[in-house]
This record gives sequence, C-alpha cells and structure tokens, in this order.
Amino acid sequence: MPPVDYTTKHTASLDGTEVSYQVAGSQGPWIVVANGLGAGNSAWRQTVEYFADQARFLLWDYRGLVSPEENESTATLPARVDTHAQDLHAILQTENVQGGTWLGWSFGAQVLLEAFRHPGPHPDRLILINPCYGRRPRDPSGIRRLLPFGLDAMAWSPEWWERAVRRASSWPETASWLKRLGFVAPAADQEGLLDILRHFRSVNAHAFLRLLRAAATHRIDGILGGIDVPTLVIFGDKDWVTPRFNAEPLARQISNVELFLVRNGTHFVPLEYPELINLRVEKFLREHASL
Repeated sequence: MPPVDYTTKHTASLDGTEVSYQVAGSQGPWIVVANGLGAGNSAWRQTVEYFADQARFLLWDYRGLVSPEENESTATLPARVDTHAQDLHAILQTENVQGGTWLGWSFGAQVLLEAFRHPGPHPDRLILINPCYGRRPRDPSGIRRLLPFGLDAMAWSPEWWERAVRRASSWPETASWLKRLGFVAPAADQEGLLDILRHFRSVNAHAFLRLLRAAATHRIDGILGGIDVPTLVIFGDKDWVTPRFNAEPLARQISNVELFLVRNGTHFVPLEYPELINLRVEKFLREHASL
C-alpha cells in the first residue's frame, strides 16, 4: 500500500496548553494510539498502513517532550501521567471521538489506564502492548525500587545525557548493537528502529527524564479492576522493562482480558513482529466489532 499521510492538528487542553496531534485514514472506527516515550509515528507505520482502509488513526504528541521552546523553564515541563490523560480527553472532545479502540504501548498504556480515572469519552475496546504499570505495592525487583533515585541522579545533568543520546542515535551501528545486547530482538525492522533513533534526536532530555520518573512512581491502584471493556494485552517473554512475571498477573486483574505472549519478543514487539501483532489485533477487533 502507498504511504499514509498524516494531518497535524492542534487543540487546547483542559489547562489551556496547546497540544498537537495527528490524524491518518479517512473512514471507519477510530483507533487512538498512545505512543511509547520517545517513539515517533514511524513506530506505527506498518500498523497504520495495514488498517488504513478499515479505520481512522489518532496519535498525539506528549507535551514538552519533543523540541520545546529554548527558553521553556524545566519547572513547566509535565511531570505527571494524568496531564497527558487530560490532553487525550481534550483531543477526543475536539475530534468528537466516541468509543472506538484505544491502543497504548509502554508508557502510552499507563496514560490510557490513567484516562479511565477521568470523566469523558471511553473506548469500546482497549489494547495494551508491553504495558508499563508504574509503581506496584509489591514489586520483587530491587532495581525498580531504585529506579526513581537513579533517574534523580541523571536529572542533575540532563544536558550530558541529551548529548550522549543524540550522538549515539546518530550512529548507524547503534541499531545493530541494541540487537546484539538483547535490548531489541534480531527480528526488529532495521529501518523502523533507525527511524525511532532519528526521532530521539529531537527529544528534550529534561522532559524525558521527568516523564520517566513520573512513569516509575505512577500508581494504577484500583484502575485495572474497573476496566469494563474487552481488553487485549500483548507482551514479550523477553521484555526487560515490564517482565512477564509482573505484567501477566496485573493484566489478569482486568475482568474481560485476553493475553497474547510473543515468543522472543522484547519491549519493542511492535517493531519486531508487526505482521503478527497486526493479525492478532485484527482478530480482536473483528471478534468485538459489534461493540
């Protein structure tokens, strides 16, 4: 299929801040995509192209994350997950989106789960891919408990981290090394991975670190049990960010949930096995098309 064109739009969020979002496709039910931190629209290229004749897509930019104004104070950069959930509801109201499907990857899954706390439009179906759940009451991983402190230490010199990440993302060899070190599966689409690395050069380090810390300390207590729509959770058995022993028990708290485990999948399964993901998502949408 030919490449799908995105139309960029803007709206005011509930606090008056202007947020931008993109719309693709021209017909069918809505699929609202909440992206992973630092990933651009290119991460969903194959999914959007696959469903472009069946659905309309809505994606939005997390405020302050990409290319903020040079003089923007770090104190104004968003540091709460619910800020982005409010932005989502403002965009849905602007586009008059009712129902449809919400699809969240990684941090985006947290944003969608948080959006269930807020009044406003809710989806008919929910798809969570490699979902991050934030802080858990009982987390056996000492590393996760230390993560907020590590992020605080990194925040002392975000400019250094920004320079290091931008330099690394400019090297063609970085994508290959990410595969060799096991952060990304060898099956990952090389061009898609390079697109994400290129997009990462425009990410603001202050905002990125603040959102990472917000994600690590965010609590979803009471949300999962209250989700009353059919939900598909997709995760990889080699996901080092949200390992299966944490992700699966939490997902099972959702009453009407289907689990799909991707063998050899890491935290980047949308890039690693896009055809498999698209087929599983299509099956899920067809089975719940009457909603």
